[in-house]
Amino acid sequence: MRLREPQRSGGVLAVAGNANNRLRGPPMTLYPYNSDELKQLHRVLEGIIREAQQRNLTLAVDDIIERVFDLADHGERDPEKLRETVLKRAA
Repeated sequence: MRLREPQRSGGVLAVAGNANNRLRGPPMTLYPYNSDELKQLHRVLEGIIREAQQRNLTLAVDDIIERVFDLADHGERDPEKLRETVLKRAA
């Protein structure tokens, strides 16, 4: 069986086989965020990084990214709550 190129659809990566051997059920989700959520998280990250620099906080960009995605992985999507939580931990 030869697999075709992965097909991206709505935040889900699906791989289809030939017509005689289709995958059954929904495609496997390989990442939990859709493009709109990633754009929003990017804006949140930029804002937090900018504010941390303006406030002279010693907070590495890698740490900010890790904290934001840890919170988002646990369901937090509110930009203000993400910002407050990450900056509060740095203060």
